[in-house]
Amino acid sequence: MEEIPLIVVQWLHLLAAFLWIGGGSYALFVQLPGVLALAPAARGPVVAQLAPRQMTYLLRAAELTLATGLIRIVVSGRAQELNAPLGTRWAASTLIGTIGAVAIYVLIRAIVKAGGKVRAFDPV
Repeated sequence: MEEIPLIVVQWLHLLAAFLWIGGGSYALFVQLPGVLALAPAARGPVVAQLAPRQMTYLLRAAELTLATGLIRIVVSGRAQELNAPLGTRWAASTLIGTIGAVAIYVLIRAIVKAGGKVRAFDPV
């Protein structure tokens, strides 16, 4: 019976991660080519409608992924293993995953704060 909370949290964590990665992949591989296929004059109104919704969705999915990941660490009872992060494979992979997820989340937040103006990705 005590495994049920862990199973629920693990499934929520996986679902949130799929939504986060899937949402970003959809935006990159489906929406972006569709928007770029439009005439330049038509892109503005489309992007003005899509971008805020997409960013809100991605940020909420990222936050849910990070929150359920932290809850998962606590519910699993393995939080003490993080005292020596390179002591076990679980601790090392959890540390690497957490650093990567937080880095991507911070990057998304920075892009949103900059108003989506990222020079390296702007089509010329």
